[in-house]
Amino acid sequence: DEAVLFNKLTLVGGARYDDHSTFGSDINPKFSMMYQPRESTRFRASVGTSFKSPTIRQLYYSIPYRHSSFYARSNPNLKAETAIGYDLSVEHWMMNRKLMINLGYFRNEVEDMVIREDTGTLYNGLTLMEYRNVEKALTQGMEFMCRAYPIHGLTTSFSYTYTDTENKDSGKDLTYVPKHTASFSPAYDWDRYAVGASARISYVSRQYTNTANT
Repeated sequence: DEAVLFNKLTLVGGARYDDHSTFGSDINPKFSMMYQPRESTRFRASVGTSFKSPTIRQLYYSIPYRHSSFYARSNPNLKAETAIGYDLSVEHWMMNRKLMINLGYFRNEVEDMVIREDTGTLYNGLTLMEYRNVEKALTQGMEFMCRAYPIHGLTTSFSYTYTDTENKDSGKDLTYVPKHTASFSPAYDWDRYAVGASARISYVSRQYTNTANT
């Protein structure tokens, strides 16, 4: 349900119902708001809970399956993830709407988070991964995005995310979650010919492969 108050404040409330044959039923509400004090500035916030069941691959494959450059082993004892998440952000347009910047904060508190971990062994000559649950985990961080329209048809955007994680079982960082990610994406559209071109350059920092963080 969406409600607009004073022409500046938008409130949205919703809920999702899941019914899973293995993990039972779950109801998850979410509440969001947007406040726009003026045409060029918007503040957003939301809080909500979530439910995510493990996938068929994560649960039931009888032998390890290949995934890109490694093999993954299913775990039929996995539990479903549940979480509560929060986020805040501000968006501001400048230079006659030729430049937009967005800064946000996010935090997710997760129970029984499904992670992928290096077993330290090989299968068919490649690294063997296994899925397991982390009883309690935390992810939080900051996001920055900038988009510019310097000339007609040309768009450039830059984004950066800093992510801090904690496996509360061990006090270590979560596996395969980089602290730093960034991307630069220029694009150009020729309206006259209805064609366009775009590119993307991405950076992903180093990540831990095991729960010991070694």
